[in-house]
Amino acid sequence: MLPRKMNRKTKRLIERIAVTVILLIAVILCSIYVLAPALGLSDQFQIGDDGGFHIGRIQTLADDIETGQFPDKMYMSMSAGYGYPAGIMYPDLFLYPFAFLRILGLPLL
Repeated sequence: MLPRKMNRKTKRLIERIAVTVILLIAVILCSIYVLAPALGLSDQFQIGDDGGFHIGRIQTLADDIETGQFPDKMYMSMSAGYGYPAGIMYPDLFLYPFAFLRILGLPLL
């Protein structure tokens, strides 16, 4: 409890700080719950409806970079080896770091 001689501004400040700390703790706990699979705290990883397609994009991008095809617009390993032009419909910029990690031998999931 707060002492009686504290003025109103100080009491409001302490109350605001307390509310802010409680909200911050709630956000951190929710974030840990949501990010637990990605952080390795859980063995379940939800990849969604088209997650397999995008995981395949990273693998195909890594395969094509290893064969010397850069920049890669036609993913030759997709669609049973016929290729698929996913590189012209989806940007690859954010996939290149993961493709290079895949080339270094790290698993996709």
